[in-house]
Amino acid sequence: VKWQVIDKIGYGSNIEKSLNTMGIFLNEAYQYHSLITDIGNEIERTKLYTEMVVPLFYKSLKIEWNVDPDILNCAIIRFTLQPLIENSITHAFKHTETEPKIVIEIHGDENLIYINIRDNGMGMSPQVLNSIKHSLKDDDEISDKHIGIKNSHLKLKLLFGEDYGIKSIQSDNNGTRLSIEFPRYNYPT
Repeated sequence: VKWQVIDKIGYGSNIEKSLNTMGIFLNEAYQYHSLITDIGNEIERTKLYTEMVVPLFYKSLKIEWNVDPDILNCAIIRFTLQPLIENSITHAFKHTETEPKIVIEIHGDENLIYINIRDNGMGMSPQVLNSIKHSLKDDDEISDKHIGIKNSHLKLKLLFGEDYGIKSIQSDNNGTRLSIEFPRYNYPT
């Protein structure tokens, strides 16, 4: 596929770059043998994903990472960040004139890791927001909606316990904000 794109469009196109990144991303996805990775690796994998999809949807989308370097070696479940950021990329900026921006903040204290993701998109309707909040409270609910958010939440709860996962989700016409907490453990090297 990559060579067909290059033949039709030429080197350096957004599609060609996205295909290159997709190859690296998929290789990484199929190489792992553990559910757990370190936060540094999870960030790099998520950055690969954004490099792959952002050029296909936006001329400009700023993604800002504010990460405490002291937590890069802490454990996180693989593919926790990517589906949450994918939601912002896919849904937040559909009907907005705002310069799209997503901010990811990751920090910790001696006991917990805190992740905050926010975008400046159009926000969710109260009905959609309430549906997501209900879905996060009901572990047994099966739905084809909010899959990325629900899966990230359930994986964190199953591994770390009932008190962890997505702690809050808020949305209004200034964007959406999501907060996650889970215990701090060093990833074994």
